[in-house]
Amino acid sequence: YHVIDANSPLYDLAPSDLHHHQDLEIIVILEGVVETTGITTQARTSYLADEILWGQRFVPIVAEEDGRYSVDYSKFGNTIKVPTPLCTARQLDEDRSL
Repeated sequence: YHVIDANSPLYDLAPSDLHHHQDLEIIVILEGVVETTGITTQARTSYLADEILWGQRFVPIVAEEDGRYSVDYSKFGNTIKVPTPLCTARQLDEDRSL
């Protein structure tokens, strides 16, 4: 995961900026190991500015029950709203330091 702090290129990004930064692209790489074969596998995708949903996160699709994992692919790509400030991380840090 990516921590948005003073070292992050997203530190000064606000929701209103997404409309003005059409050259913004976030590249996501997911890497894992297939347990049965030991082979590393990788999936890559990217999100352009107009595809970023501020204040939303992906719905969990992996569940564990009795030591077994299952994936609900019907939820793949679904998002839910989460409480998220409508300001930059920098502004949030500055407000907290007052």
